[in-house]
Amino acid sequence: MYTRFYLYTVLGLGCLLPLFVTHVRGEGINIDETLRATAESSRQISIEVKSSRTIFAVLVNSKLIVNCSSSGGCPPSLHVVVLCQITGRLLDHRSFRTSLYTESMALHPFLESIAPGRILIVGVLADAGLNLPSVSRNLLKNFGISSASFLEFRNYLAAVSVVGGHTLADSISPDIETRFNGLYCPPVTVDIAFVLTQKPSCAWASPDQAKRGRLCLQSVGYGDLCDCSVTAPRILFSLPQPLSSPGLRDTSVLIIAGNRPSSLYRCLHTLLMQPGIVKHKFLVSIDGHYAAVKALLELLEISYVQNSQTVEDFPEDVRNSSGYKISQHYIFSLEHVFERFPDSKKVIVMEEDLLASPDMFDFFSQTSWLLDADHSLYCVSAWNDLGALHTSRDLTELHRVETHPGYGWLMKKSFFESPHVRAERECVIPAVSRTFHYGLTGAHVNGVLTQAHFAGHLMSASEVPVTLRTERLLQIEYEQDLYDLLQHPSTVFLNSTLHPCHHNMLPKNFTQFPLVVAFTMVTSEDYTAWARLGGCHGLWQMDTRGHHRGLFRFHYYNTSVLAIGYPFSEYSWMVPPHVHVVRTFDVEHEQHDLNALVSKNRQRFRVPDLEPFISYLLLEDSSPRPVFLGSNRTAVT
Repeated sequence: MYTRFYLYTVLGLGCLLPLFVTHVRGEGINIDETLRATAESSRQISIEVKSSRTIFAVLVNSKLIVNCSSSGGCPPSLHVVVLCQITGRLLDHRSFRTSLYTESMALHPFLESIAPGRILIVGVLADAGLNLPSVSRNLLKNFGISSASFLEFRNYLAAVSVVGGHTLADSISPDIETRFNGLYCPPVTVDIAFVLTQKPSCAWASPDQAKRGRLCLQSVGYGDLCDCSVTAPRILFSLPQPLSSPGLRDTSVLIIAGNRPSSLYRCLHTLLMQPGIVKHKFLVSIDGHYAAVKALLELLEISYVQNSQTVEDFPEDVRNSSGYKISQHYIFSLEHVFERFPDSKKVIVMEEDLLASPDMFDFFSQTSWLLDADHSLYCVSAWNDLGALHTSRDLTELHRVETHPGYGWLMKKSFFESPHVRAERECVIPAVSRTFHYGLTGAHVNGVLTQAHFAGHLMSASEVPVTLRTERLLQIEYEQDLYDLLQHPSTVFLNSTLHPCHHNMLPKNFTQFPLVVAFTMVTSEDYTAWARLGGCHGLWQMDTRGHHRGLFRFHYYNTSVLAIGYPFSEYSWMVPPHVHVVRTFDVEHEQHDLNALVSKNRQRFRVPDLEPFISYLLLEDSSPRPVFLGSNRTAVT
């Protein structure tokens, strides 16, 4: 079907690399035009990809469908184009400035959401190799783009592959030591022919799956839902399984959404695949009118409501406030979910960029009764702000906190209908989160924040329910347990004058007794000393979220730690007079230095046994030369 040959390209290391390609055009290589001339079927299309310093372009049957140029304002980036394997139609085109953490990370969920069989095109405009992490190179290699492993600064790459299938073309320009001499590599062009898939061979293109077919012919990002080989995707035909406890019988599920249908699909996939779901009690609240989101929800047969409010409907002084817009959409959504399901006494609130753990509904089912039994509580959250890879491990551990964690939470209808005053009420949270926040950017999230705190967040993967000791979360019982713990003869109060960032400040394997550390905290909003203590140990440090009456609880690897904010915390009186209290920043530049250090949390606090489960976790600042893992899992450059 294809005319194939090996192109040997010289790399900077002086070796010859054979690249398996189909009709590659570059400097000094003649173009074989016979492929198009001998096309025997209308089902065959030609695909041409151009990658250079000034342009990235894709042509299908000689028609330009993607054209990005430096002169037109396109920044240096890695471009990914997806075509439909049945029609040859352009489904999506994304560009990723891989020199930025956020966009390097965004490459992973996008690639992993593409259904098998799609035509994948990858190319470079100007540069994408300077800071391309090894984890991104390996992911591209898994999609058939082997040349990504060798991509250097100002190298050019053009590749075409079938997701889950063959590599059709894969070419890279030769490395001429561009890093040091200021030169750019020559451009690369690949030109291939592809025979489109016949409709009868694709399950979702059959007449009896018309809704699914319409969605998949126009959209990308739905994984096995648009896999031609999958006749009956589980998300469409799964049968709900009951929970072991009946705690959610009076509970509906609300998902807050915008115009991110592939993110919403991932969220719904994790919700609809676990025990306890009652799909007719789901409501998606869409902030706006988006055809792609509606088409997805109609296919999944999930109810939705659309918020038509615009900034013109807001008071003039808050029209530029993203926080005000979000809060108005939340109010709109909560009003509609209780109106749609008047028999619901509680609601679980999710957001489109959250993934649910397999035991999330069971977690809420076991803890739901606490909101009825203890009026000092107003919510149960699935999220722990202090639950990083190195600071949480126990699936059965629960805490009370004063701040609202969000990211998947349960509340009562009666609380929403009250004057919405929290009145010192608290939330119950797990030590190990039951949701994962994978939104890379947003109104309050950026790439550095995602890399520092969200990418390495731990989430339960347990499909077998664990028994939670929820009765100890009642206010009196919880306080009694805390006092018993702090006053126990075996509890150790840390008396150390080491700088909080010193590697011996907190021991990692102090497993016999809890460790108590004190830090300066004058008011509930005073986080300057916590920023020092928490930031130095890879914990959220931008405010004082996640505490109970001025007390923070977390594990530092295998050490159970209780951090008391002194003198604000009502437990401060138990801190012995001789114990050193961690102070606020000593010098002006220390906070700036700490902020830079926090951005490297994932490199500083390694947890090798858990890291492989986070596919797009970036563990190096950059990798100008590719770094691979050898057979013994050591780095090989």
